[in-house]
Amino acid sequence: MPNTPGASISEIDKQIFELHNDMRKDAKKLIPDLEDMIKKFDGLLLKRPGKVTLRTKEGVDAVNEAIEFLRK
Repeated sequence: MPNTPGASISEIDKQIFELHNDMRKDAKKLIPDLEDMIKKFDGLLLKRPGKVTLRTKEGVDAVNEAIEFLRK
């Protein structure tokens, strides 16, 4: 299959669909990834190696809130 935008989008859509279904079955699977994300914050900046740094509005507080929600 040629590497066309349509082919790439279809693969991404498939991965998102599968992730969404996995999270509906067991949302707590996200907790380790979120806990790892906390280590990558510098204030409101999310510094991801090899990727663009993201400026967030809430920083670590929002991630901690998400973790607490998932634990319940």
